[in-house]
Amino acid sequence: MKKLLALIVIASVLTVLVSCGNAAVYDNVREYVEDNADSFTKTVESFKESGIELKISSEGDNVLIYEAKYPSHVSDESAALFRKSVEGMDKTAYVEMAKTISEAVAVDDVSVVVRYLNDDGSVICEMKVNKDTDPTAVTEESFDSLEDYVESDEIKAAVKAYADKLKDVAECEVTSEGDTLVYTIKYLEQIDESRLAEYRESIEKAAASQEKDTFDAIIMMKKIIRNIEDPSVAYRYLNADGTLITEIKY
Repeated sequence: MKKLLALIVIASVLTVLVSCGNAAVYDNVREYVEDNADSFTKTVESFKESGIELKISSEGDNVLIYEAKYPSHVSDESAALFRKSVEGMDKTAYVEMAKTISEAVAVDDVSVVVRYLNDDGSVICEMKVNKDTDPTAVTEESFDSLEDYVESDEIKAAVKAYADKLKDVAECEVTSEGDTLVYTIKYLEQIDESRLAEYRESIEKAAASQEKDTFDAIIMMKKIIRNIEDPSVAYRYLNADGTLITEIKY
């Protein structure tokens, strides 16, 4: 899913955007983008190797648009974490970019929009700043504790979407235990003792394939939850009778 990579992508491109301005005064942001097309094209091409499709364009006279599109699907629950991370990040580089462009164009209220798209083109989230944005202000969407985070409307909606996908096989619940975010998946039908080893192996393989996503989620938790020291994520799988099949913790 490369959620954090998107943040790195945008931050990397900022260097080009800030440095490509010159003493010329443009009538609008569109002219600014067109005049610096070569620099932007080189930057976009450099990120194709990562699989992320990056577009830099203008919207109207005074908006610069960044769009980073992912090659694989970002799940609802992961998208929720990603949105919170973006909302809580330091926006200094983006504000400086808006200031640079404001000095180069002859229009007021220049804004920079950073937009993240899923593989199907739907918007995961977007951030908008201008030269007067306070880059270090604490977002209202950050949380005082992991418990507050789990109880937020957005996370509840994401969990419901995930649970709906599993509804024919298992029940899903997300809770907090200290600094640990716990996903509890309980099968609807009892798994026979003779098949438990097979299920454990399958679960562990699936968890290994999503390991990077999980560590990305832990990093994001550090960003958006203020009073958390050592966050972790646990996946707890229960049989229909409530007995533990396996638990994987990061």
